[in-house]
Amino acid sequence: MELNTSNIEGATKMIESFKTGVSDSLSENTIANITYQTLGREINFTPNTGVLTEIISSGDLKLIQNQELKHKFAAFGSWIERIKHQEEEVLTNRYDLLDYIISYGNFKSLYTSLGRDMNWETPLDSVNNKALISSIGQLNRLILFQQRSYATTRDYYIPLKEEIEKILELIGSELEKK
Repeated sequence: MELNTSNIEGATKMIESFKTGVSDSLSENTIANITYQTLGREINFTPNTGVLTEIISSGDLKLIQNQELKHKFAAFGSWIERIKHQEEEVLTNRYDLLDYIISYGNFKSLYTSLGRDMNWETPLDSVNNKALISSIGQLNRLILFQQRSYATTRDYYIPLKEEIEKILELIGSELEKK
């Protein structure tokens, strides 16, 4: 959730950089930092479900007496599948944004601005990254990425967190009975 929030914040900053008068004043360093915050890491929720899968596949789920808890365990896999599908949608948008940078930006300049050692010269060093904040196509890609990322948190991560908390509460109450 924290990583997705960081991506949303970066996308919001990048979208705001399209505002009239703002894009002209942004430095390569600022563009690099916003781009990294937005696209530097991808979201990927991969919980360890081995024990739960074993309980379900072995038929040991029937040993759980609490019907609500049993139902929540049985449904947990579908939560993970829905989140995985949503994350794939967000990743598709992320890859579209990266493809645009590959075509119209300058990764060498971005990495140099981020402090990576790229002290070698090319005839393309004069290509700056202003194109990343001046194309309607890129703005549209950013908005889709931002909104899908926001929907991932709102519609998937937060409800899953609440579901996990409810499962833990049910487990705790069952343990108290013992």
